[in-house]
Amino acid sequence: MAKRKNYPISNAQNSIVRSILNNISEKMGTLDGSTMENILKYFNYKCAYTGKKLKKEEVVFDHLIPCNRKYGGLYLAGNLVPTSKEINAKKSGKDFIEFINDERNNDLFPKEKKQEVIDRLKEYQKDFEYPKDIVTKDFTNRLAEIYSEVEGIINTYVLEFLYTEPPKAEKELDLNKNVLESFEKNLIVNEKLKVKRRVPKWLKDTHQQNSIILLAFLKLYEKSNEVSVEQLEEEVAKNKGFHKNFQGNFKPMTEIYDNNHGKVFEIYYKGQQRMVKLWSNTEKIVLAAYKEYKQQ
Repeated sequence: MAKRKNYPISNAQNSIVRSILNNISEKMGTLDGSTMENILKYFNYKCAYTGKKLKKEEVVFDHLIPCNRKYGGLYLAGNLVPTSKEINAKKSGKDFIEFINDERNNDLFPKEKKQEVIDRLKEYQKDFEYPKDIVTKDFTNRLAEIYSEVEGIINTYVLEFLYTEPPKAEKELDLNKNVLESFEKNLIVNEKLKVKRRVPKWLKDTHQQNSIILLAFLKLYEKSNEVSVEQLEEEVAKNKGFHKNFQGNFKPMTEIYDNNHGKVFEIYYKGQQRMVKLWSNTEKIVLAAYKEYKQQ
């Protein structure tokens, strides 16, 4: 019997992040054979970490700064260094400074030599003009955000296919209710993470269209817990900085889907009137961020 292959969502998430980092790297520099040879010559054909001489067949290249969402390392000279399989496996997904300073590696890097090794590797980055300034907190935060969004996108499509294509009676699937609830919970968790990252940015840059809409709502909300969509649109129109259509910016703040802005609102009806309120799942996040904003 054929076995189903396990392909976790994290595979897709990591692939997307690495693809982004790889494409950025390609636009910033090349890694051809001569470049790799120059790196080997720079380190005198020795392990960049331990200084041990490497045979040609022993050489593997490691990233000083890992190419993942946490660190945002790039596939460029200045980040690639020669080492052995053993040291590469031992370093694993750590940043080179973290690896060297780890007390468990004192056999490789005596305490009095640690800073010397770190400084030497930093000098290598400088000599090969590695653009380490690109890896800011905002950069890695955005990678983490994309990583989270991929999970939301996949789960959204899974739910879409399960719900919009009801199986025929003869092919009826025994869908476990707990599985569906788990998918839905995942979508909500991902959306909450997105909102938690984005709302503080909106409140920091109040010229953004999302910021204008959210602040207009919160202003009305402080006066009355009941706000209509019409009232909100009128309030937004008073802001001279709002130069795009209201519905086009408001809708992505009310729904969960690929490339939405972050669901902070939900629509309900009072009679025939469309009303808007903070989405229950992100209400506390938004109000906490707004409280900090007002205290600044």
